[in-house]
Amino acid sequence: MEQVRAVKYLFLDMDGVVNSNGYLIKSDDPWVSMVDPLNVAQINVILEAIPELLVVLSSAWRLYPGKDVTLEALRKAGYKGDIFDVTPKESSRGEDIYAYIFHHDIEEDDICILDDDTDIHPLRHRWVRTFDFEGLTPKGAAQAIDMLKGKL
Repeated sequence: MEQVRAVKYLFLDMDGVVNSNGYLIKSDDPWVSMVDPLNVAQINVILEAIPELLVVLSSAWRLYPGKDVTLEALRKAGYKGDIFDVTPKESSRGEDIYAYIFHHDIEEDDICILDDDTDIHPLRHRWVRTFDFEGLTPKGAAQAIDMLKGKL
């Protein structure tokens, strides 16, 4: 009998995760200019390690420029995934994510939050902190993988 794999969710911030303070390239598209392929490559590492992963955009980018423009900017930087959904705008980042998982009946152990913002309460135990001076690093990607595989 084939085992069904549990779906996992990655809540993705943009600024400070897929870019850093020092990253900016010249581009006709201002959103593309802010997405660093090196940081995006680390998200791809997570996607490859966790094939059942669904990415939910929790960044302010979900509001502007929006899901479609954000996905296009990520793909131009080498992103191999999709954006499954976006979080609601209710209150703080953590409370928005909490509302999302509550509404969709998602177990806390099935999520990981990539964010440089510290306003993640009440889900700090599912948070991989990134920093705006470097974005997502290989160490952060490994931590996210371990968290999603239940090793943390």
